[in-house]
Amino acid sequence: SESIFVWILTIPVISYLLMGRKQGFWFSLTFIICGILAYHWRFISTEHNFSLNVAISVNVILSSFLMMTFAHVYEKNREQNEDRLLSLAGTDPLTGLANRMKLNESFHQLSALAARHQDPLTVVLFDLDLFKSINDVHGHAVGDDALRHVANFLQKNTRKSDLLARFGGEEFALLMVATDIEKGHQQVNALRKLLMKTPFTTQKCEIQITLSAGIASFGQDGHDLDNLLDKADKRLYFAKENGRNQVISQDPITANGTGNLKV
Repeated sequence: SESIFVWILTIPVISYLLMGRKQGFWFSLTFIICGILAYHWRFISTEHNFSLNVAISVNVILSSFLMMTFAHVYEKNREQNEDRLLSLAGTDPLTGLANRMKLNESFHQLSALAARHQDPLTVVLFDLDLFKSINDVHGHAVGDDALRHVANFLQKNTRKSDLLARFGGEEFALLMVATDIEKGHQQVNALRKLLMKTPFTTQKCEIQITLSAGIASFGQDGHDLDNLLDKADKRLYFAKENGRNQVISQDPITANGTGNLKV
C-alpha cells in the first residue's frame, strides 16, 4: 500500500531526535533514498503518462527532503542554543570572563593534561588593592567599569591558552598552562607593573589601579583546585598585609626559620 511510505516523511524527524544531527543526517538520507527508490519501483507505472510520473516523483522527493531539511535545521538550532546556554552558564555577566564554574571545569581538564604530559600548571589569584575606595568615592557604577577595565586589561595581556576567570568581587583567577611557578611569577609581576601604567579613565579623572597576587603550583602546592586556591589565597593575603602591589609565589619565612619568600 502507498500509505506505508508515509514513514519516509516521519523517519527524518524521529532519527534526528534519537540520534542527533550527524548520525540522524546519514540515517535519514539513506532511508529517504531507499524509500524513494522502493516507491518508484513499486508504484510509478508505465501505464501513466510521463507528465504524471514526473509530478508524482517530484512530490515524493520534495516532501521527503523538505521534512529532512526541517529536522536538520531544527536540530542545528537546538545545538546552537544549547551551546549558547552552556557558555552563558560559565560566563561572568559583568566582565564576560569565565566564572568559578568554568574555572573548576577547566582545571579538571588542564590538570589531567598536565599530569599526563608532566607539564607544569600554575594557579594565580589577583586582588585589586583598595578597590572598596573606588566604590565609596566614585560610586558602584564606576566600580563596575573599573572591574571591566581590569578584566579587559588582563584578557588582553594573557595568553589565549591560559584561562582567566573572575573569582568573585574584585578577585580574578588565572590558570597558566605549561608554566612553572618561576616563569609564572615573572609574567604576573610584569602584568602588575603594566597595570600601574594603565590607569582607568573616567569622565572626571584617572584612577590608578594596582593589584596583589598569590601564586601556587600544581603538584608542588597541591593537586586539587581547592588546595591550590587556598595556597594562592594565603600568599595573596600576605602580599596585601605587607604593602600590597606585589606578587608572592612562595611561603613567607616563619618564626622557626622555615619557608622562604619571593616577591
